[in-house]
Amino acid sequence: MKHIWLVVFFLFVSKSLVISQKTGNCNVCCPFDVSTYGDCVDFENLVLGPVIPQSSPQFTLFSANSLNASIVSFPTSANKCMYVENGDIDYNIDRQLSESKSARLEWKMFVQNGKGASIGLETNDPSAYPLVILMSSNQVGTVFRIQNNGFIKLTDFNYQANSWIKFAIIFNPKEDFFELWANDHFVHRVTDYRSNKIADLNIYGDGMTSPNGFYVDDICYREVDINLSCTLEYDPVCVNSKNYSNRCFAELAGYTSCEYYVGECASSTNEFLNSKINIYPNPSYTGLFSVEDNDIKFASLVDVHGQSYPMVFTQEVIDLRHLPYGIYILSGTKGQLTFATKLVFLR
Repeated sequence: MKHIWLVVFFLFVSKSLVISQKTGNCNVCCPFDVSTYGDCVDFENLVLGPVIPQSSPQFTLFSANSLNASIVSFPTSANKCMYVENGDIDYNIDRQLSESKSARLEWKMFVQNGKGASIGLETNDPSAYPLVILMSSNQVGTVFRIQNNGFIKLTDFNYQANSWIKFAIIFNPKEDFFELWANDHFVHRVTDYRSNKIADLNIYGDGMTSPNGFYVDDICYREVDINLSCTLEYDPVCVNSKNYSNRCFAELAGYTSCEYYVGECASSTNEFLNSKINIYPNPSYTGLFSVEDNDIKFASLVDVHGQSYPMVFTQEVIDLRHLPYGIYILSGTKGQLTFATKLVFLR
């Protein structure tokens, strides 16, 4: 099946989603904090030579007929990594995520100039990958999914050969999506991820229409309980145009400082009315908030995870007594201007 879809790639015309390389060396990009991962493979404890069988069962061949990959010393350093050329290797995760978990999978790749590479994410169906990344020899990466034996192009991006590229996949089963990031830049969101299973990361070069040869290092995986407590401090960070009340809430969603920046999202703060409408008391210990301003229309009420909730508004009072304690973002319009403000409901 891989041989078929790789040919299909060249029938598409690429758009340009440029991924910044900063200085072109991923060592100066946002670094891994390996201490935060439950499972992190840097290959340093393996001997030079074939990956299989010395790394089994964490790594296995895709099939009995697949070619092996090799543990090598990276040419410009003494660090060990995995080199793939016509090989086909699975990094096995085999986890079924509950709705109370988020997960994060990271790895680094170095694609040689004039060559290519392929990565596929397997979830509940080994014949229908929700995410396949093809790094072509012309330094264009294309993201596909495989569904009903068909190949659906999702997006593409430019990358720099002969440079380490850091990828991250962030899983959010509660909201049925996962996201692909490359060198700390958003690439694509898969919005119908309903299996909640993460089977393996398939790393391969076999079946490509151009020569392949690439290095892989620092494959890391972790899970986080999204129900852990965060402080109610409002010190917002922005992830891909979405505000989180503080870093803790963003990190429970699977993100790190590699994906968020401190402060509210620019798209909202530039358009909002500086969040200045007269609502009191705020914080409230009763769940009731009085509104003094006129000509206000409320549009939405969401929590720090982006979950929407129904609003109860009567006689200039906002009633949150039907909701859990926490921080909510209320948005709407005042006259011709839009606003967003936080409501803090405390015990």
